Formats: sequence, C-alpha cells, structure tokens
Amino acid sequence: MKVIKNFFFWFMLCNSFLLSINKARGGSQCDCHAEFTWIKNTFEKNDAGFAYILKEKGQKAYDLHTEEIMNMAKTAKNKADCINLIYRWFKFFRKGHLGIVDLKEEPKPAQIVEADENRIKKHERLTLKENELNRLIDKQAEPSPIGIWESAPYKVGIVPTDSGYTGVVLDAAGTPWNKGQVKFKLYKNGENYRATIWLRNFTARENLSVEFIGNNIIHIDGMAFFVRKSKAFQDTPLVKSYISYLYSNRPYFEQISEKAVYVRIPSFDMSVYQVSICLIKDRSIAFFV
Repeated sequence: MKVIKNFFFWFMLCNSFLLSINKARGGSQCDCHAEFTWIKNTFEKNDAGFAYILKEKGQKAYDLHTEEIMNMAKTAKNKADCINLIYRWFKFFRKGHLGIVDLKEEPKPAQIVEADENRIKKHERLTLKENELNRLIDKQAEPSPIGIWESAPYKVGIVPTDSGYTGVVLDAAGTPWNKGQVKFKLYKNGENYRATIWLRNFTARENLSVEFIGNNIIHIDGMAFFVRKSKAFQDTPLVKSYISYLYSNRPYFEQISEKAVYVRIPSFDMSVYQVSICLIKDRSIAFFV
C-alpha cells in the first residue's frame, strides 16, 4: 500500500472514522502526483459520503475536477503547493470536514494583534441609557433584535438605528472594550440581515451573514452566537430541540420517529468518539457505510 509521507490526512465518515499516516520524509520536496493518487483512491474507497456527492454533482464534474488537480499535482514544486492542491480537491466534497496539514512543519506561534490606544479611543460610540433600553424592551410585543444579549465575555444592548440595529457594549470584562462602544451593526439585505462586527482588537469583519435561531439567538457568521438575556420569547418545540443539539457538548440522541433517530457527535475528539460508540451500541443503532 502506498504510504503518504509527512501528511496528516483526516476525514469524517458517519461513524467518525479517522485516518492518520505520518511516515517521515526529510526536506520540503514530495511526489505530489503519487501523494494525491493515494489520497484519491483511499477517499473513494472509505468516505461514507462519496457516492452521495457523485449522485448530487455528477460523475463528469468529479472527473473534470480530479483531472485538473491531478495534472497540477504533476508540476507541484513543494509540499506546501501539494497540500494546497489536495485541500482544493477536498472542497468538491464537504466544507469544514476535510483537511490536510504537514506534520513535519514547525508550529508557528499564534500572533495576537492587540488594539492600540488610539484605535480604542476613536472607535464609534453610542449613548445608551439603561432606562431607555428597558423601555424599548418592555414595549416589544413581537420578537425583534431589541434587547440585552450576551456572547461571553461581551454583553450588549441592541437598539434600532436608521440603518437597522446596533449592538452596544454594556459589559466586556477582561477585554479592551468599554461600555458604550459599538460592537456590531445589523443591516437589512433583502429579506435577511448582514452584519459588521468588530473583534477584540477592534478590527472589523464586514458583510457577514446573520442567522436568527428561533427568537432568542443571533448567529453572526463564524464570529459569535448572541443569546437573549432580557425578556425572552417562546420558541417552538422544534427550535428548542435544535438549540439542544447546538449547545450539547456531549453526544446527543433523540428518537424522531419509529424509523428514525437523531444522533449528534459534537467533536472529533477521541474521548467523545468512545462515548458516541457506547451510545450507538446501547441503542442498537446501525450505520451503513
């Protein structure tokens, strides 16, 4: 069997299958064509979702995508180029579930960019009086973003503005943020909302998608989940179940019907994997790969 060298290759199947092969090879050169061929063949034989993706996107699209990557792999000059090519091939399948890294690469120290005092002082502020915010909250008859929300360590008050809604910091212990500074803005975009949010170091992330999960959670794409802390609105049983799935840090099981169950495995960590296997065995759940 061809052994891929220096790469950590992982992908999730329906039973959390993890493949790791890391035979050492010195230097930064690699036979990318051979490495990619091995990954392609292994993935096709082992990935639980491979047949489904072929059915959805078509054999022709897959063949064209694979041929393009295969040809580029023949001329890849180093491991970094090869890793990027293989990751590009993975994107044909499932975003966020497939990855490849170089095990021989020295870890790089995390770079923490702290906000400078000038940026902090100049950051936009909005005067938010507590009694005015409470008045707006009390007036709400229907769910809206207006209220007090929290995504630790940030507690914000969301108020209506000309452009949509603005989240203003009420408390942010342990951060450079001060009360009254604008943490994010929500603005209308067709039938939905988009957001601009400022990170801990006051750099902005713009044009992010916004998802309202039920009546009491706002998800700003990839940045934060804000949970309503002021007067909450009733969610449907379906939304309550979804929130239970979302926030459970242990494997989750629910009987949906006589013929269907919902199983959620929240992490790739091996300790969670073992608990998941026990959960599956205890309930005699069968997975077909």
